[in-house]
Amino acid sequence: LKAAMSAHAASQRTLPRPHDRWRAGPSGLEGPGPDRRPRDAKEFGSSSDGSSSDDDHAGPPAADSSATLASRLPWQIEVVSVTFVVSSVVLTAVQSMHFNHQVEEDGSSAIQAFFWAHLTLGSIFMVEFIVRAACANPTSQYLCSFWGVVDFMSGVDTVGDIWCAVMARCFHSFHAQAAEAMLRAVRCIKLLRYVPEMKLLMKAVKQEFKGILVFMLCMLVFAFVLGCLLFWAEGGRKGFESIPLAMWCAVATMTTVGYGDAVPESILGRLICSMFMLVGYSILAVPTIIGILNLRWTDDRFAAGPATQAERRWPSGRSWRAGRRA
Repeated sequence: LKAAMSAHAASQRTLPRPHDRWRAGPSGLEGPGPDRRPRDAKEFGSSSDGSSSDDDHAGPPAADSSATLASRLPWQIEVVSVTFVVSSVVLTAVQSMHFNHQVEEDGSSAIQAFFWAHLTLGSIFMVEFIVRAACANPTSQYLCSFWGVVDFMSGVDTVGDIWCAVMARCFHSFHAQAAEAMLRAVRCIKLLRYVPEMKLLMKAVKQEFKGILVFMLCMLVFAFVLGCLLFWAEGGRKGFESIPLAMWCAVATMTTVGYGDAVPESILGRLICSMFMLVGYSILAVPTIIGILNLRWTDDRFAAGPATQAERRWPSGRSWRAGRRA
C-alpha cells in the first residue's frame, strides 16, 4: 500500500497543472513570453481517441495588445526606435537655439535640411503607428489606449510639415514651430515603453490614485488658507494685493521653491510662512513614504507571479494583503 501511494504521488507530481503550461519552467513549453505552446497535444491530457479537452487549447491570459506586441519585438527594432526618438528630440532642441535662427536667416538650405529630417522621422513614426494598429487585436482597444494616443501624436506632426511645405508660410512662424515642437516632445514618452519598471510604477500610481487626489486637495486648501492669512498680515503690500496673488506666494512657500518675487515683510507674515514651511515638509513627506511602501508591496506581488498570487489566500477568505496587515 505504501509503495502504491508513493507511485501515485510521483505520477501526480509529473503531471503539469493547467496554469503551469503558460509559465516558464516546464520542458514541454517553447518560445519566449506569451508565445509558448506545448510541443505535443498528447503531452497535456489528450484523450485516447485523439480529442483534447477545452483546457488544452486554452491560451495564456488576455494581455494588453500593445504590451504583447512590444514584448514580441526584437531588441534591434527597439534600439532603432529609441535612436529615432532621441534624434528627433535633439533635432527639435537644436532647431530652437539662437544660433540656428541666424543660420536660417542667412539661407534656406538649413530650413530645407530641418524640414526633410523632421518629415522623414515623422513618416517613420506614422508608419510605426499604422503597423501597431494593424497588428493589434482588437484594433479599437489599441487606438483608445494610452500608447495608441502617444503613437498617433508622435506621427501626426508629419501632416503639419506637409501643410507648411504646401502653404510655404510656416517656416518662419514662431507659433507654428512651437506647436510642432510640442507634438514632437510627446515622442519622449515612447521611451518609457521599453522600461520594464514603468509597468510597476503605473500599478503603484493606479492603486494610490485616490491618495494622490486627497493630497492635491489638501495642498489646495492649505494654499488658500495661507493666502488669506498673508493677505491679512501684509495689508496689501506689493505681491499681496489680492488673495490669488498671496496664494502664489503660499504655494511657493509650501513647496519650498521660494522664487523671491513676493516676500512677506511683517513679522506676523514671516511667522505664518515659517509655520507653513514646516507644514509643507510634512505634507510632502507623508505621500512619499506611502508611495515607497506601496511600490515595494507591488514589487513583491510582481515577483510572486500570477499563480502564486492566486494561491495566496487565507483560510478565512481574506486576501493576502489583509492577512499581511493582520
